[in-house]
Amino acid sequence: MATLKDFRDERIRKLNELKEENIPYILASASIKENIDFYFETFALERWFEKENTVYSIKSNSKNFTGFLKNIFYGI
Repeated sequence: MATLKDFRDERIRKLNELKEENIPYILASASIKENIDFYFETFALERWFEKENTVYSIKSNSKNFTGFLKNIFYGI
């Protein structure tokens, strides 16, 4: 049975693979900028993501973020 560590290790392996293969990807989150800053500092996300290309909520209301993503991906 897979453990939480197995799951984490697989995610890290996949992120490393994407970076090594130069496959474009971004980090998108319903979190506000302050939380994104915390995640980058705590989990060293700059290993895989460019902070300036991260999409995050401009308000703490995730409904606004969902609407923003719909506009980007669906042109609604």
